[in-house]
Amino acid sequence: MLVETMTLKNFRGFADLTLEGLRRINFIVGPNGSGKTALMEALFLAGGNSPQIALSLRGFRGLPPMTAPLSAPAFSALWEDLFFRFQTKKGMEISLSGKIDGKNFTRALHVGEEKGAEITVPFDAKLDERLPVTAESAPRPIFFEWHDDRGAGKTRQKIIPVLTPFGLQMGAMTAFLNAFFLPARWSYNGAMAAEHFTHLVREAREAEFVEAMQRISEEIESIAVGFDQNTGQLLIKPRGLERRISASLLSDGLSRVAEILLIISRYGGGVALLDEVENGIHFKNYGKAIATIDEFSRRFGTQVFITTHNDEILDAFLRTDGAKREDVSLIVCHRDENGNTSARILSGEWANLALRSGIEYRV
Repeated sequence: MLVETMTLKNFRGFADLTLEGLRRINFIVGPNGSGKTALMEALFLAGGNSPQIALSLRGFRGLPPMTAPLSAPAFSALWEDLFFRFQTKKGMEISLSGKIDGKNFTRALHVGEEKGAEITVPFDAKLDERLPVTAESAPRPIFFEWHDDRGAGKTRQKIIPVLTPFGLQMGAMTAFLNAFFLPARWSYNGAMAAEHFTHLVREAREAEFVEAMQRISEEIESIAVGFDQNTGQLLIKPRGLERRISASLLSDGLSRVAEILLIISRYGGGVALLDEVENGIHFKNYGKAIATIDEFSRRFGTQVFITTHNDEILDAFLRTDGAKREDVSLIVCHRDENGNTSARILSGEWANLALRSGIEYRV
């Protein structure tokens, strides 16, 4: 799968945006608060299968989880940040298009207020006298509706999250996009890394990962999967030590690189969304890390989106021997004085020229 075009309407800080010319490797740059992360969130949400993804995105941004009991106003507030200037009445839309196995596809997500619906309040819910809810002020339920159009025909599915006495109920369907979002605040997950490595073992491709990690760090002698307190872990045997240790004990930077490469390999044919890719990685390893990300992207057929605040990451990519210039795009985000965000895209030779000049991406 290759996502080539993305359109956002009334999503987060973007009132109306279309990006055409997305490629295999997509760098997203811009100042803080200019919408870099939001672009990846839009892609992840549109390609997903449940409103639960929107709640996960809140967690990725450090927002607090839902707490019980959940009042009707609090329930509505769970979704407000998805909309441009929190205007839920206008609704929002995310559209993706591109190719799957050489054939065109489109995927769209519409989110808005469900007209004429009612909110179910548990019988034992306590009335909030400070915030009386009337028929005119009661927030409407939010609907999530996905539309697909690919070779087999068109499909449509609508999900409306509902408050019940047992909590928040929402449906799910088969995900359209095989995607993984690695947020900037992500903490290394040894169990997940072990699971992804085991998948490579089953595919008889673990040697590719081990060799790549050894190129990044000459200290790595071997890699295996083991258990620590009954939890799977990625274990690394450093040179000079007599036993294997967890990747996180060896180095935060190396464990992050390992996790990124394992994600790209596991989500082959899909999309890897890497927010602030440089986090935890020593600047001397930028070149090796970005070269290996590029290599794994091509080897496993994974489209990659990368946000970064560091121009050394982009310079390191330019120095990679295997990077195909026509397979790269540069997305430059901007925030105006009114708080509205926008973006422009440069693809192929233009992206290469901008990367080499440094004019378009200094942040």
